Amino acid sequence: MANPNAPFGLRPVKHLFGGVVRPNEYNIADQYGTALYLGDPVVATGTGKNIGIASAGTSNKLTGVFAGCEYQNSLGDTIWSEYWPASTVTLSGSTIKAFVYDDPFILFEIQFDTLAAADVRALANLVSGTGDAVRRLSGWTAAHPPGSGENQLKIYSLPSMVGGSNINAYGSFAVAHVLLAQHEMAGNMANL
Repeated sequence: MANPNAPFGLRPVKHLFGGVVRPNEYNIADQYGTALYLGDPVVATGTGKNIGIASAGTSNKLTGVFAGCEYQNSLGDTIWSEYWPASTVTLSGSTIKAFVYDDPFILFEIQFDTLAAADVRALANLVSGTGDAVRRLSGWTAAHPPGSGENQLKIYSLPSMVGGSNINAYGSFAVAHVLLAQHEMAGNMANL
């Protein structure tokens, strides 16, 4: 049976050294104009701890992966969401909290365009995709072989079970465990 084509962005799986996987608090600039979905890669923007969407296939240092947000809408109601709706107007003077998996040793799952056994331990790049506002999931995937220059992901392994099913095999739409190879709090990882 073939692997399903069902992008979901980057999904945390476990800590490489057995630590606790948890997000840390950042901020989103007031009326930030790009939607953020659960599993989107994010980068530092501007001043302070503001984050925004990453760029695909570039040498940007990633801050981590978006895990949701909390903000006060224009009426003062507190909203928790796994998704930041672009250009949302919030209560004047309030802070938009963003939660980000930012530990450089978290293993993530991500769907690849195609993957072979020989690709394990190699580098790859992110490919941007359209998020799903209903499911609130990222549409990002990964591509191998990597492009020129520095690459964003390090392929760690092919998990045998994905999302409660036993469907995952090398080939088109394989899901792999990866580390963020270009992380703002760690040095760049090399291709082996």
